[in-house]
Amino acid sequence: MDKLSQRRCGRGKKPKVIHLEIPAEDTKRAVAFYKKALGWKFSEYGGEGMDCWLATVGEDKEPGINGAISIKGDTHPTTINTISVPSFKDVVKKINAAGGKSWSPK
Repeated sequence: MDKLSQRRCGRGKKPKVIHLEIPAEDTKRAVAFYKKALGWKFSEYGGEGMDCWLATVGEDKEPGINGAISIKGDTHPTTINTISVPSFKDVVKKINAAGGKSWSPK
């Protein structure tokens, strides 16, 4: 396991969700909604042609994860959860052995 993976996942810890992305047809409207409804803070992310907003949903010392609002499309039709794992290759093997399928390469 590389050092970055150790920091993110930790040795001996179970994989856990560390980031989520919520797709929206109108990201600016979604950002305004989550700001008003839940008090989330946003910052625009990416370069030209990207429509993505990073969301800070609480203080770092609080439990939970941050996320993003991004444009909904064919490759991003539903919420995406990012899970921290010690070894991507090992987890893919376990997922396939459990009956899961890979939608796209790493």
